[in-house]
Amino acid sequence: MVGPETLTRNQLRHQAAFAAKILKHLSEDDYNQFERLGRFCTLADLSTDRLHSYEDIFTELHSTLLPRFREQLIGLAEAVCISDAVLENPAPTLKLVIEMVPKLQLTLDRIVRVIDDVIPGQLLESNRTNDQHFGQFKTYRLCGLANTVRQDMDTENYTILMDFSQLIETVTVQEDHQSSERPQFVNPLEKIGDALDIIDTAIRWSKGSELHIIHHYWQANLISVDETLFSLLIRAHPRCEHPTQPVAQSVLPLIKLAKLFFKKFASEGMAKTNVPFCTEMSSDQLALLEKTAKTIDQSVLDILEYVQRSDANNPDPNIALSGEVKKLVSQFQYCLLLVDLYIVPLLAEINVGQSHTYFKTWIVTWNTLFSHAAHNAIQACQ
Repeated sequence: MVGPETLTRNQLRHQAAFAAKILKHLSEDDYNQFERLGRFCTLADLSTDRLHSYEDIFTELHSTLLPRFREQLIGLAEAVCISDAVLENPAPTLKLVIEMVPKLQLTLDRIVRVIDDVIPGQLLESNRTNDQHFGQFKTYRLCGLANTVRQDMDTENYTILMDFSQLIETVTVQEDHQSSERPQFVNPLEKIGDALDIIDTAIRWSKGSELHIIHHYWQANLISVDETLFSLLIRAHPRCEHPTQPVAQSVLPLIKLAKLFFKKFASEGMAKTNVPFCTEMSSDQLALLEKTAKTIDQSVLDILEYVQRSDANNPDPNIALSGEVKKLVSQFQYCLLLVDLYIVPLLAEINVGQSHTYFKTWIVTWNTLFSHAAHNAIQACQ
């Protein structure tokens, strides 16, 4: 006859298997739903009349659904934290997970439906030039949101939920409770950091200011620019006896001014809390302004590479470096135009006590210094 203890162990094993199964099902179901949306052959209808009819559910997405999903994911991670105490008595943990997963699935299903309703098909790159007055439904914002939810969030959810499923599969009653050997588990809360960042990014795309969105991406690239600048500072130091020291010294002011440009407009307006929700830029212009920092970061990295290869006896890298400096200057020109036309007028409103003329004068002065620094760098390459 099977004893009560054996029945209990078998029951717990079945509960663990069931909890792991529903987590796997949720990860695969979530993945397949977004994959289905990505296979739509028709383009999304982005007419203003249709989009504005979805304002309420769009608000539900960023104000309720995404924050709720964030909380539920943290709660699930806390629930599947496996400790010795849980291994000794897994029943409460299994019960909690089995209760939580259906609620998480309801939230995910609703997120899928909202994205499906607002963007019912494929969305081309954010290159529209005539949606300046679309507000929260500019292609730039919708494209960023769709990519974040359908690609980044989808992939990360699949990974996280499968990991949680594997953790739950270990929650079975051990034959030997006194065994000193216990499996080593990674804290699930340490595994969901990327997933939470992606949810925050989706919320930012849904309700964040256009300038805050752009500033977020600028910041990531500015970290790389700082690292490149540090490398150049070492190579350009007067005590550096490397033959590339003079060339490094010549490009240093150029890179410092490039960094100053982004720092200036980030600190004076784009990072402030009182920036407007929308600008008068089209999606095409917003996308270009966002990518400017990435493009310039790549140019700065290329300049560093050519500096490192530069040698008076090997002129080819110098020729390439001169071309890269010219490319960096040209990349700033359209960015300067956008900032002058659309950002500067906002800065005078955001920054009390600083006039429109102040920012205009700053741009002219910066551009003069930047052009002069570029000229000196090109001369040093010859």
